[in-house]
Amino acid sequence: MTLRKLVRDRVPELLSEKSVEFRVSKVTGDEKLRFLLEKLKEEADELAKNPSVDEIVDVLEVLRAISEMLNVSWEEVEKRRIIKLMKRGGFKKGLVMEMNS
Repeated sequence: MTLRKLVRDRVPELLSEKSVEFRVSKVTGDEKLRFLLEKLKEEADELAKNPSVDEIVDVLEVLRAISEMLNVSWEEVEKRRIIKLMKRGGFKKGLVMEMNS
């Protein structure tokens, strides 16, 4: 079975120093976005299993790459984050809502 997943840009270089056998291909466009969204799920799962600064950084790096793919500057993301924070609040209070459906 072949594992095919998106890796950070320097991973092939680092693995080749360890004599690990692998192939690398480059994806672009919609396929790259699909791989990034899959990577986001993977990194979010890792963060859920191991809450740490390194896992937060991994999630953030994928989000920045997705933002770039969508031609949205990180400054725009941050601006909209603040607007949404002002309108709806954040998650600092730990509020959990229960509703009957």
